[in-house]
Amino acid sequence: MTLAQSSQGFVRALKAASDPPQPGGLQKIDIARQAWDDATFYVPSKAEVIAEWILTRLLKDKPNDSYVRRISPLSTGYKFASRRMNPVLDLRLWTLLLDVISTPSLSAAVINSRSVKAWLVTLLNRIPIAPIIISFLNILATLESEYRENLTLVVRRCLVVIWPLGVLKLGADVLLDCFGAFHGVLEQCETDESLAHIGLFITSSFRTSLGNAPNKKKVCLYFVVACIIN
Repeated sequence: MTLAQSSQGFVRALKAASDPPQPGGLQKIDIARQAWDDATFYVPSKAEVIAEWILTRLLKDKPNDSYVRRISPLSTGYKFASRRMNPVLDLRLWTLLLDVISTPSLSAAVINSRSVKAWLVTLLNRIPIAPIIISFLNILATLESEYRENLTLVVRRCLVVIWPLGVLKLGADVLLDCFGAFHGVLEQCETDESLAHIGLFITSSFRTSLGNAPNKKKVCLYFVVACIIN
């Protein structure tokens, strides 16, 4: 028995305007986590439903209050603080996304006739990955190093799956913005190995896109200006 009671109730809970959906109830992330972990709980295309909710939240949702800076993963106040932080910094969201796109539950594998890659490509055509990554990189340095390194490790593992699929729709100008965001945070987090790997994804894609760009001089000029600013 899940907290949502039914597949329809589960979907309604994720789409609710407030979080938690019910006063005094669990947050949406907790509802989604339990639904995913419960292999007996039937939701049509469960993996796709949860992944779409997470990616949409990462793209669109902003904290009602300013996100809490300098959060420690061991802090007893983390659960409260996470309600106020920007969703792109929420380790729970990224961890659930990683589980959904890399190790689907048995029930999800049986229910879905399409592979993860097939539905994920369709999803990423509607929900661009670049703004999520740019937002993530722009505020990453506000976190304590231990929490940040735990987070970047999970994000890196997510991007191993997501980036090659989502980058297909990105132009050189958008990838330049991603590169600029990475370059901006690199000096502050230069010892973060997972962040370096994320930078490799971006740099490699930008190099390839630049090589195929019809107006290379314009993109190169943007690149030089971005480097000077940062």
